[in-house]
Amino acid sequence: MIDIILYAFGVMYTPGPVNAICLNSGVQRQKAILGFCLGVSIAMFAMFSSVSLLGEQLVNDALLRGTAILGSAYVL
Repeated sequence: MIDIILYAFGVMYTPGPVNAICLNSGVQRQKAILGFCLGVSIAMFAMFSSVSLLGEQLVNDALLRGTAILGSAYVL
């Protein structure tokens, strides 16, 4: 489970549309964006948690190494 948490933190801080929206709102000092950013964080955590639990049940040990290599290449 720690692997998916580290992956989630890595993905959260890469550039993307949600991060651009949050950055722009932060620069403009908008306080209402806090709920949006919190909602996105909770949604990402829920999605990554459910995908990791489902993947743990579906992926056998033979495919795990290849999946780990592909996931690492994607993050890099």
